[in-house]
Amino acid sequence: STWSKTLGFSDEELFAVPYVDFVHPEDINATIEEANKVAAGASTIQFLNRYRRKDGAYVSLQWTASPYPEEELIYSVARDVTQHIEDALRRTELATIVESSSDAMLLTDPHGRIRRWNRAAESMFGYRSDEIIGSALTTLTPNDYVDQTRELFMRVIGGEPVEAYETVRQTKNGQRFDVSLSVSPIRDANEKVIGVASIIRDISAQKAAEKTIRESEERYRDLFENANDLIQSIDADGRFLYVNKAWRRTLGYEEEDLADKTIFDIIDPVCLPRCVERFRQVMSGEHVGRIEVDFITKDGGAITVEGDVNCRFEDGQPVSTRAIFHDITERKKIDRMKDEFISTVSHELRTPLTSIRGSLDLILGGAAGELPDSAGALLKIARTNSERLVRLINDILDIEKIESGKVAFGQASIKIAQLVEESLLANRGYAEQYGVEFVLEDADSTAVVNGDPDRLMQVMANLLSNAAKFSTRGDNVTISAIQRGGTVRVSVTDTGKGIPRNALEAIFEKFTQVDSSNTRQQGGTGLGLSISKAIVEKHGGTIHVESELGVGSTFWFELPARFPAQIITTSSPDSTRHPIMLRQAGFHPDIVHSIADARDRLKARSYAAMTLDLLLPDESGVSFVRELRDDPATRDLPIIVVSAVAKDGKSELNGHAFKVVDWIDKPIDQRRLTNAVRAAVSSRNGDKPRILHVEDDQDVRHIVQAVLDEVAHIEHATTLKEAKSKLIADSYNLVLLDLKLPDGSGSELLSAIRTTPVVIFSVEEFVGASEVVAASLVKTRTDNNELKRAIKALLTN
Repeated sequence: STWSKTLGFSDEELFAVPYVDFVHPEDINATIEEANKVAAGASTIQFLNRYRRKDGAYVSLQWTASPYPEEELIYSVARDVTQHIEDALRRTELATIVESSSDAMLLTDPHGRIRRWNRAAESMFGYRSDEIIGSALTTLTPNDYVDQTRELFMRVIGGEPVEAYETVRQTKNGQRFDVSLSVSPIRDANEKVIGVASIIRDISAQKAAEKTIRESEERYRDLFENANDLIQSIDADGRFLYVNKAWRRTLGYEEEDLADKTIFDIIDPVCLPRCVERFRQVMSGEHVGRIEVDFITKDGGAITVEGDVNCRFEDGQPVSTRAIFHDITERKKIDRMKDEFISTVSHELRTPLTSIRGSLDLILGGAAGELPDSAGALLKIARTNSERLVRLINDILDIEKIESGKVAFGQASIKIAQLVEESLLANRGYAEQYGVEFVLEDADSTAVVNGDPDRLMQVMANLLSNAAKFSTRGDNVTISAIQRGGTVRVSVTDTGKGIPRNALEAIFEKFTQVDSSNTRQQGGTGLGLSISKAIVEKHGGTIHVESELGVGSTFWFELPARFPAQIITTSSPDSTRHPIMLRQAGFHPDIVHSIADARDRLKARSYAAMTLDLLLPDESGVSFVRELRDDPATRDLPIIVVSAVAKDGKSELNGHAFKVVDWIDKPIDQRRLTNAVRAAVSSRNGDKPRILHVEDDQDVRHIVQAVLDEVAHIEHATTLKEAKSKLIADSYNLVLLDLKLPDGSGSELLSAIRTTPVVIFSVEEFVGASEVVAASLVKTRTDNNELKRAIKALLTN
């Protein structure tokens, strides 16, 4: 029955199988070996093995076996020692854990005397076991913590365990350190508390780190709180988490005022959509750079702030943003006042100076008849000094706009060789004053850049005038324009005195004059190179100087090379003939092979003309022509049909009803195609082009009339209203537009002009984007010859 109870088998099951079938496989060989010893006559032996229970588990049995030779039997007695073995293992494991722990472990009796502790406790407190065993627990406690220790001990003796209790203990030599205690009562079999077990962890390093962090946080909080910047933190929904003193003082809100508000409640509604979008971008992890925000103060006022906003993420999710703002309200106010002042100065000085200079040019050119020599000399002096005054005003106004980031730059494809040649022609008279000749050494006729031709002409004028001023009379200034890979370099080399090495780095700074006495003698503001540097860098380029004393200097700038694309060409995928013809004729077409692609290109940019194949894979070319003519943006786009079914298309669209320039069948007549495209982009209308000049200043109108009389028929409008009426009633080849008119800004006309090229001719820069603006000329920066050349170029191209 004992066997059945221990193993779970019945007697019949036990006797039905061999003995070794119950033995653990790992113990079989040892069991057989011990049995053989007894069978061979050995005395009584003891051995241990494991028996399988019916439920599959094993029990450990301690065997005592003796031989009975006369009966040829082995008598054996087994005792179940499973629990004893497990207890022993558990005690061994526990002892190993206790001794190997890095935490101090100790046992105290109910009276608070230390009975046992591990090696970590010896190391932590500095006592040997024989020194501390039997001592009171308070031996390890500083005097000012004794009462606390006794109170804690009594709580545990009363049966209440304590976890992670932070306090202070001391070493044998009296050194105090921070600890964390986990203390538990020890109970006997009757659940009576017979002692206390303590696990002690040294947390002095952790506490020191926490103190350092806390002090650092306090310093940073004090720094944030007392900073002059406006600092705020908001959560992912825009609710305020923190605002510093400067923020509260500036906006007038206290923290309790913001309890039920979000940041969006105090942002000016005008800029709210922009700010919400910026907030969304920041929360999605995008870098948005510096932003401006208009806040409404508690008393209803308005302030403008500028700063950086950063987002904090946890587990990849945005949780809050922090912003450090600067109050720029006063700066914005000053900027507005400065803008108004600059605008007034620009208008009140540039307009009369334009009239003065223009009148002097006309008189000196013979428009008022022959002049006495003495009068001519005096007029030349007046003109020279008016030019000097014009340059001074232009430089001062330009540098102000550059510093405030308000420089306007147009975008056009520019043949660099042509720009350089025009610059040399425009500045040749200036070179003659100094007895210097400009020599174009090399110019790459294929090099093209994208940029503002007027601004790049300004750079050239600065470099050429400096080279002329500081070269030796009778010498040459050499110029080159060469494309090297992806960049185009323009160089201007003089034979002047050269620039000292220590002055090369500062040469492009404002008001820098290497030889001030010589510069004053030659004239100049010291702003030209600074302005040139800003212009070149705005075009994505760089400007440099190389110089050798006594030999001369080379100023050069590099711009990214571009390839202009003014024509959009649609052709079937297997047709490449007519795009090749256009390239051979000097055009740079954008080529697409479907109407869908053509539609996307036309939305992305403006073109001078389009060649259209009516047989495209996705849509009907005839329907696309109708679509283009129904769209105001492309209503006047010149179209040349180049298709195998050109005649059929012409018949379907009723000939010229849709303003198609030409219908060219395949095979293509190259000469006819080239002429048609050139005619499409020339914008000619009659023998003499018609220009609408919108200008309220009578003197400027008179001078422009005199300058352009031979190249165009000029009509005038002095107000915005009059100009609108003329544009509705008639068509013009070009509009010459002043931006400052008595009844509004001339820029309001741009939306009413579809394809007619517009030249801005005003006292201030044109700021904005418009497909119809072909050029922007500043009155005091553009003399009569430059104006005439610019207008002729637009009318004849």
